[in-house]
Amino acid sequence: MPSFIRSMHLPVRVIGVLCLLVATLLGRVAVNLGAQAVRTDHDDLVFVRPARRAATDTPTPLRDLPSEADQVTPLTLDVTIRRTTHGGATDTVRQTVSRTRDRVHLMVAGREWLFERNPLDRRRVSGWLIAHADRTIVLHEESDLRHRLGLHGWADVLMLGFDRGVLSRFTPTDQVRTLSGIRFTKFIAPDRASVVSEVWWSAEHVLPSALVSRDVAGQTDVSIDHLRAGVDAERLTSPTQRFPAYQVVDLAEWLEGH
Repeated sequence: MPSFIRSMHLPVRVIGVLCLLVATLLGRVAVNLGAQAVRTDHDDLVFVRPARRAATDTPTPLRDLPSEADQVTPLTLDVTIRRTTHGGATDTVRQTVSRTRDRVHLMVAGREWLFERNPLDRRRVSGWLIAHADRTIVLHEESDLRHRLGLHGWADVLMLGFDRGVLSRFTPTDQVRTLSGIRFTKFIAPDRASVVSEVWWSAEHVLPSALVSRDVAGQTDVSIDHLRAGVDAERLTSPTQRFPAYQVVDLAEWLEGH
C-alpha cells in the first residue's frame, strides 16, 4: 500500500488476506468475502477489499468503534501474509505496522501509508501514500480511501480490516496465547462454509494476532510474528514534515499523472 492507485491500471497478483465483510461493514450487503492484499509489480502491498464500489454508489455507513478503541496502547507489529495454493506453491509478504489510537503507519517494500483518525468525527479517516521512488506524497480523503481501498472509516484501519462483529457468530475456545504480554483468545468459525475458519482475538486491544482463511484455490495465513510496545514516533509524523522535498498532490492529480 508507482503507488497502489496507479497499479489499479495494471495486472496485479492477488494474495488472499483475511477479514469478513458483513452487512454492518458494506451496508446492507451481507457477504463474507475475504479482504485481500494486492501487490503490484513494484512489490507494493496494502489491505484492500475484493469488491469495490463505484464512486457513484451510496456511501456505506461508518462502522462504530468499540469503547476500547480510545484506550489502545501504541504497538509495532511485524506481520506475515502467507498464501498457499492447493498445488503447494507458497507466496509470502511481510510488512511492519505502527499502531496508535489516532494513527496507523504501514511500511512494506520501500513504500509507506500513514492513516490518521479525524479529530472531529472519530469514526472517519484520511491517509497519505508516500511513494519514495517518485518522491511524491499523495493525499487521500476519506472518500478516496473508501472508493479506492475499500476502507470504511477508522475502525477498518485500527482493526487491520477485521470486523469484530463476526465474532458473535464464532465460538470462543479455551485456547489462549500471549504475545508481549497481550492475551489472544482463539475463536473458530461456526461451520466449514465460513471463509475465515479461525481468528486469535484480543478484545482489550481490539486486535487480531492471527487468522486463517480458505477458499477454492488454497489457504491464506496472516499472523503477527512479533509485537512490541511503542512506536517510532517519526513514522507517525506528517509526511510533509518528514519529506519536505517531496511533491504533494491529491488523488485526482496523481491519477492524472502529475
